[in-house]
Amino acid sequence: MTHAELIDRLRRSERQLPPKLFDALVAAGPAIVPELIAVVEGFEDDPSLAPVRAAEVLCEMRAPEAVDALLTTLVESDPLSVIHDRLIACLPKYGPSLLEKAWDQHERTDDDEARASLRAIMATLGVRDARLYDALLADLDVKPDRAAMHLSDYGDAAALPHLLATFDRITLSRDAAFPAGEFVELQGAIQDLGGSLSPAQQRKLDDALRVQRAMYAPLIDSLAEKRPPAIAKAKVGRNDPCPCGSGKKYKKCCLP
Repeated sequence: MTHAELIDRLRRSERQLPPKLFDALVAAGPAIVPELIAVVEGFEDDPSLAPVRAAEVLCEMRAPEAVDALLTTLVESDPLSVIHDRLIACLPKYGPSLLEKAWDQHERTDDDEARASLRAIMATLGVRDARLYDALLADLDVKPDRAAMHLSDYGDAAALPHLLATFDRITLSRDAAFPAGEFVELQGAIQDLGGSLSPAQQRKLDDALRVQRAMYAPLIDSLAEKRPPAIAKAKVGRNDPCPCGSGKKYKKCCLP
């Protein structure tokens, strides 16, 4: 199959690429990379999933000549778009070699969401880097829940005192959509890095969870009322055949 035919089939694939097509694109090697990059770079004018699938193929190939285009697409795409989400997931396949270019992109953009997405990627590369670590810590003052997730992925237990101090510093926001969200993410990161909450901090978390449950209780009750009634199971008598199919009486088989 020619490169043009492969790209055409990629463009016509509405959902997940068929495994054979994906493998054929990867096997095409460096020669097809420019055409895949062109598909990715056209993401703003292409409402299909072709740019997303092309990005996935390039990440699988770990094509070094595609890194700039992939990072630029990440920065320029809507944080809620499919291609943005998939790039966060697949760019870490490049491994430690991605760090410098990702950091350069981080420093060139002033968009907070794009910078956060780049940090999310860099945190998973398994590289200890003072610049990245300082940026992750600084984000604790901006979005504690986001920073906590990234520090958990970064995996350096040296962040524990900072996470614990942030847990102590933040207060419950009853106006937030999820009042316990920041506390839950911080507690998760603390546990992931080998730490634990103090009794006072655990009480703070429990209080936040109680507030959140109380906030959503009316909604949960409303949804429960709208559920179709459960179909009552037929009662099995002690002397009836056991429903497990053993042929024995219920009282001699599965009766508790």
